[in-house]
Amino acid sequence: MDEVHSRLLSAVEPVNAEAFSRRPSEEAWSLAEILHHLSIVEQNVLKALQKEIKAPPRRVGLRGRLMPIRLLVGTRFVRVKAPKFVEPTGAPAKTEAITNFNSVREELKDFAQQHGLERLENLVFKHPVLGPISGVGALSFVSNHERRHSKQIQETIKKLGR
Repeated sequence: MDEVHSRLLSAVEPVNAEAFSRRPSEEAWSLAEILHHLSIVEQNVLKALQKEIKAPPRRVGLRGRLMPIRLLVGTRFVRVKAPKFVEPTGAPAKTEAITNFNSVREELKDFAQQHGLERLENLVFKHPVLGPISGVGALSFVSNHERRHSKQIQETIKKLGR
């Protein structure tokens, strides 16, 4: 999780604030919107995990355990339109976007460390597209979702000419 996060930050930090908030085209998201989307998604995952951790331990079904999350989410082969509740409307300025992005990541890592691998394996996270996956699967989703969008960020930076 940290490797992808660090690479993504290294890519966006040199971009000036004006370019960071500018869309490269009408239909494409700006860097600010991409980071805001990632923060919203991660915050939603964290909230769902915090809710589910209160339930008794239970294992996700075989389908959820065998879900090829890295292939489905980490690559851009399968296109999925972001659900309305994670669309990046009202993206903040660069400094705030990066602060939010880092803050929710630290909260998620703290949550994972606090509860541990075994408990996360015995927690069911209901993903709106993938269906039920374990808490560990949810962490994999977050990391691979960020990997997917890091490719979009690289493309956006090239389009912006930075």
